[in-house]
Amino acid sequence: MLERWQEYFHSIFNRPEPNKKAPIHADTQYYHIHTDRPSIQEINNTISKMNNGKAPGADGISADQLQAEKFVTFTILSIFSCLKIGRLV
Repeated sequence: MLERWQEYFHSIFNRPEPNKKAPIHADTQYYHIHTDRPSIQEINNTISKMNNGKAPGADGISADQLQAEKFVTFTILSIFSCLKIGRLV
């Protein structure tokens, strides 16, 4: 049985190179991506738009919990964002 799975995956992942390569061109458009920390207002707006009574996300935190105390939520998110970018201010 194991040998059959090996054959199957070998046939899928070990295919010959395509005859014609797809033309991939470099993107010349500049995209401005906002990388600053979110403001208190942005966090409050986002949290208030979340639907209550829904299942929590992968972190296990539901919208109800985030909306219960927005200041604590903002503080925690600020700390995490600072740690993520490598500076704790």
